[in-house]
Amino acid sequence: GFCIMFVSTIMFAFSGSYALLFVARSLQGVGSSCSSVAGMGMLASVYTDDEERGNAMGIALGGLAMGVLVGPPFGSIMYEFVGKSSPFLVLAALALFDGAVQLFVLQPSRAQAESQKGTPLLTLMKDPYIIIAAGSICFANMAIAML
Repeated sequence: GFCIMFVSTIMFAFSGSYALLFVARSLQGVGSSCSSVAGMGMLASVYTDDEERGNAMGIALGGLAMGVLVGPPFGSIMYEFVGKSSPFLVLAALALFDGAVQLFVLQPSRAQAESQKGTPLLTLMKDPYIIIAAGSICFANMAIAML
C-alpha cells in the first residue's frame, strides 16, 4: 500500500495534466485503502481484547482525522510560499520513511489458519441494517473522497 501511495504522491508533484492527476488520485485511493485495511487488520490481530482494540483503533482513526484537519492548511501554506510540488514531495519523503520503518520494525510472522465459519456475503448484503449502515458510511465519506 505504501509503495502505491509513494508513486501516486510523486505523480501529484510532477503531473502537468488533468489526466495524470486523475490517475494519481485513483492510485492514491487504491494505496490508501490497502494501507488502511492492512493497518486495521494488524491492530485487530495485536489487540485481542475488545476494549484495548477499540482504544487502539480510536487512536489510529484519530490520527487519520488529524491528518484531514491539518493537511489542507499545511499543504496550502507550502503551496503558496514554497511551490506547487513541495507538499507532495514532503508527503513522498514521509511515505519513504514509513516504508523504511515498516521494513525494519515489522517482522513477518507465520499466520495460523483459523477455521471460523462466518455469515455468507450474500446474506450480509441482503440485511437492511447493513445496507443502511454501508450507505450512510459511503455518503458520509464522499466529502473526504473529493479531497
